[in-house]
Amino acid sequence: MRFLQKHLPFRFAPLAAVNGKDIMTFIRQGEREGLSANTIRLDLALLSHLFNVARTAWGMESLGNPVELVKGQRPKNSHKAVTVAS
Repeated sequence: MRFLQKHLPFRFAPLAAVNGKDIMTFIRQGEREGLSANTIRLDLALLSHLFNVARTAWGMESLGNPVELVKGQRPKNSHKAVTVAS
């Protein structure tokens, strides 16, 4: 959470100004700082939830969720599920 608070490149921007490029910058910055893929994934989940709450509970219906734009982008050090035949 400290990384999220300290290094979020758009932390002072209005939610509507945040885009997919900002999210990718955040992911790459976390990788450079040595954060685990799971930590980055959890931070992205928190950000996504923030945008969903803003849209539903705060009445910002037209607000898009930029985290969904980069859903297919995994952090580089993430592990893929492997199925082992028994």
